[in-house]
Amino acid sequence: MLEKWSEPGLGKHLVESLELRVEDEEAFLQIQKEVSELDSLLKKYGMKLSLSQNKEEKSILKWDIALDRLKRAAGKKRDYGSAKKVSEVFLYSKLHKSAEAAEYAGVQLRTYQRRVKKYKDEQRWNEQNLSFF
Repeated sequence: MLEKWSEPGLGKHLVESLELRVEDEEAFLQIQKEVSELDSLLKKYGMKLSLSQNKEEKSILKWDIALDRLKRAAGKKRDYGSAKKVSEVFLYSKLHKSAEAAEYAGVQLRTYQRRVKKYKDEQRWNEQNLSFF
């Protein structure tokens, strides 16, 4: 039976419960070991498997899927910087340190240094350059 639930902070979940018929205790323990092995592999993908016995000695396999974890939103978040011109950053960098100029330009320090080097190599690191930094 498919069950849907959600809770603030935990997100949306789907839970499927299946009843298994197990011959003896030894088979149950073997299946439980395999399910826990699978559970450890699926946990990082937002899925949880569990095998338990209820009061009537019936084996219940539960599969819990966290829907919010299926969308990872992984990767570096891009920092596009502000809309400053190269000439503005060039004039600002004459009076300030590199870290302050990078903050003024709206980029990380390493990105600032990389762009300055590129503009210097192309002889475009000057106050006449009106392109965006």
